[in-house]
Amino acid sequence: FLSSRPTSSTSSFLMAKIVKNEAQDLPGFRWLRMRKLEYTDEAGKARIWEMCERTTRKGECDAVEILPIIENAETGKKQVVLVTQFRPPLGTHCIEFPAGLVEQEGAGAAALRELKEETGYVGTTKHVSPVAVSDPGLTNANLVLVHMSIDALRAENRNPQPQLDDGEFIQVVLLDLDHMYGQLLSLMHKTKFEVDKSVLLFAYGQQVENLERMELTKEARQKESAYLPSGALPPALLPTLSALLGMTLGFTLARWVARQH
Repeated sequence: FLSSRPTSSTSSFLMAKIVKNEAQDLPGFRWLRMRKLEYTDEAGKARIWEMCERTTRKGECDAVEILPIIENAETGKKQVVLVTQFRPPLGTHCIEFPAGLVEQEGAGAAALRELKEETGYVGTTKHVSPVAVSDPGLTNANLVLVHMSIDALRAENRNPQPQLDDGEFIQVVLLDLDHMYGQLLSLMHKTKFEVDKSVLLFAYGQQVENLERMELTKEARQKESAYLPSGALPPALLPTLSALLGMTLGFTLARWVARQH
């Protein structure tokens, strides 16, 4: 799957390697550790890289990031559950998916726990992604994305109550799945909050999918119209004409009733 490049071959691309990995313990640091890496690049040149890592990893991944979607079987409405919280490295609040560190349990169990703690919602796990890295230029921290479905009609989800830890000040935000991108941009503009890239990428993906669906629908209507007899009305206009006819008949009936009185 790797494409060849004029300046380096696939074999040299695979030759880059770490030569030395040295911890840089800093006094007073509990959750993070700095490391100094010595490595050789694809051309065989020695280089140095600085990175940080979490000290809390207990299994194959550091954290879970949750994609929770509320589904209402009565209305068909779908909403995405987001959270906002103050992030000291940013100096402001950030719009994020619910997330948290994996403790002794697996990723699925951690997602259920974190969703309940941060939002109060009770969900069902639909899919657990492979392990993905978070910011490969800075850290080896990784996570899994857990897609969860929340039944809006379930008793526990009618009035969800978060169970926040001491020092957590989290606000829940609900955005419509079909209009997530526009609503997210509006929220960012209104609050001046930062946004996590996972949230922005997902929202943008939804926007692209919606636009492509609209284009496919438009193309299908154009193809359908091509087979209509000359002078025939396109099906897309029928609901509008039906509504206008209904309004006309309703207005006429209203005038007739008024005249009887």
